[in-house]
Amino acid sequence: MKGYYVFKENGVEVGRFENILTTSGKLLIANSICANGSQWAGSIAVGALGDFSSGGATASASDIGLGFEFTRGPVQSLSPFPYTTPYSGGPIKLIAKAVLDPSVSGKIYETGLFSRNSVNAELIDPITFSSSDEGWTYRSATGPDAWTDLTSVSNAFSTGGRAGDDQIDFSYVPSVGTKKIRLDIELDLSTAASSDKLAFACSTTGGTGSPGVTIRFYTDESNYFSYSLPSIATSYSGYRVLSNAKSSWTSTGLPSWSEISIIEIENSGSLVTHFDALRVIKQFADTDSILVSHSVFSSDNSITKTEGTPLEIEYYLDVFS
Repeated sequence: MKGYYVFKENGVEVGRFENILTTSGKLLIANSICANGSQWAGSIAVGALGDFSSGGATASASDIGLGFEFTRGPVQSLSPFPYTTPYSGGPIKLIAKAVLDPSVSGKIYETGLFSRNSVNAELIDPITFSSSDEGWTYRSATGPDAWTDLTSVSNAFSTGGRAGDDQIDFSYVPSVGTKKIRLDIELDLSTAASSDKLAFACSTTGGTGSPGVTIRFYTDESNYFSYSLPSIATSYSGYRVLSNAKSSWTSTGLPSWSEISIIEIENSGSLVTHFDALRVIKQFADTDSILVSHSVFSSDNSITKTEGTPLEIEYYLDVFS
């Protein structure tokens, strides 16, 4: 079996990429053919996986999810049975088609086909996209209430993000002791397993060592979870996805994972230059919706999703090739 993705904007092809079929995906497709049309495709996801220079940015047959998913669209058209042009003698194909929401924007570096549509499931979407309309504030003075709207700071939000257009440029965030930004948010992370990872997508300068970034999840000002981003091991300037398991976060006071009200990011170092997005990445396969196929693009072949313009994604699988 051999598959590939085709991206189209206004009906015009803008990219075509081969894929890796996962081990679970091959079994599902085989069962689908034998069962005459059981579910094999429900949604197509896209993500912002880190650059190849960070190491390991490839797809494999053991993948259970994308490296850093930021949106997905339900499959709107699906061939229930293997398809081929009658009497053509050509390859037998399975075809799935999805359309990403016009309101979504970002730069796509990976895509994946899932067996079911889970767009409304918990922990599918990123926690935050670092968007200028989300309500981010910065610490403008000492004291617990000294926070000011970050949009008042010129150039604090810049274009160039992958998960959405915006990213926060730490070089423009004012320092009061250290650079701190906050987002008021109602968040329930109690459904994340202790092995699930909190992933922080960012851009860095060339260098190694601790990035100097600490993330805190507050229930209130006296009770919070926190962790420091893991050390950067390779020396290069580029996009990274840094993560730690939920079990590695420490608690101060008596915070509750089900009652998070504030996210705080403190950047006391110089390696992390821009903040793009934050999400939970599950470490075990979803038994209700498995990853069938995964494709990772080189940094020269990304697809730009423009806000206001729908993006069509078609997945073609040559069953006998």
